[in-house]
Amino acid sequence: MGADSGLRQAFASRSESITVRRLRTLTDQHRSLASEIQSRPNSGPIACGRIEVATLRSGVRLMSGSLRGLRETSTVTASEPGLYVEVRLTGLSRATSEGFPPIELDGETLHVLGQPQPGNWQVFVPEQPAFEVVSACFPQAFVESLAASDPTSAERIAAKIASRHCSLVPVPQAAHVLAREILLAMAPPEPDKLRLEGLALCLLTAALGTEGSASGIIDQIDAVIARNPPRLWTVAALSAELGVPPTTLKRAASQELGQPIGAYLSEQRLQAARALLSGPLSISKVAEAVGYSTPEALAKAFRSRFGETPTEVRRRGRPV
Repeated sequence: MGADSGLRQAFASRSESITVRRLRTLTDQHRSLASEIQSRPNSGPIACGRIEVATLRSGVRLMSGSLRGLRETSTVTASEPGLYVEVRLTGLSRATSEGFPPIELDGETLHVLGQPQPGNWQVFVPEQPAFEVVSACFPQAFVESLAASDPTSAERIAAKIASRHCSLVPVPQAAHVLAREILLAMAPPEPDKLRLEGLALCLLTAALGTEGSASGIIDQIDAVIARNPPRLWTVAALSAELGVPPTTLKRAASQELGQPIGAYLSEQRLQAARALLSGPLSISKVAEAVGYSTPEALAKAFRSRFGETPTEVRRRGRPV
C-alpha cells in the first residue's frame, strides 16, 4: 500500500478535531509539502502543503497543518464532544455552529472550545497566502482517565466542555513555542508519539493557564489602561502596547466581550467618569482624567450613555 493511500485510510478511520475537519477538503490528495491538494473533482488545487494527524495512546488527537496558496473554500463538518485547543499561527477562517457565537480566527490566536455534544460546523476559509495551525482534541474519555491522577484539572476541563466554553486570545509565548515543537514532532516520516504526549499535555496546561489570569485579552487591556487612565486609548495604541496585531486584538476582544472593543473602551471611560463625579474633582478635571479632550466632549458622550450631563448630576448633588 502506498504512502498516500495509507494516509487516506488512517485519516478516514480517526475521529477528527474541529480544525482537521475544517481542512478536510485539503487533505484528500495529501502527498508532501510540495503536493497539490484538491477540494473537489476537476476544481483544481486549492492549496499546497501538508497536514499531519496523530491519535496518541492517551486518546488525545493532534493535527498540524502547514499550507500555502489557499483558494477560498467553504464546508460543513462535524465534531465530537471534548475540549479543543487550537493554536493558529498564520491564516484566517470563520466558523459557525448552533449554540456558539461565530468564531473568527486570525494569525497568532489561541482558541479553546468546549463541545458537550456532537455538532456540525459551517467553516469558511478565504483565499490567503499561508495557513499554519496546530490543534488538539482532548475527548471526554481522556478527561475521565485524567481524573484518577489530577481530579482538579479533570473537573475544570469537564466544566468547560459542559458549559460550551469558548475563548479567543492572542497566543501566549509558551503556547507558540509548543505549537512549533508539535509541528516538528508531527513531521514525516512518522510522528514522534512519545514526545507528542508530553507536548500535548503542556499545550493543554498553557491553554488553561490563560483562563482567569492576566493573559486573557481583556485583563491585559484593563491592566494597560490602569497604568495611564488619562491617555486616549485606541486599538492602535493598545496593539502597540501589547505587541498584538490590531486585527487579532479586535477579534479576540470582540469574541471575549461579545461587543466591539471600541464600545468597551468607551464604556470603561464613561463609567470611570461617573464614579469620579461623586468626588471633589471639577468636571474639567474629570474629563481630563478619563481621556476626553474637553468637558463638552465628555458631556456629549455622558448624556448619550446615561441620559444626563455631568453638570446636571453635580447640580442636583445626587450621588452617582
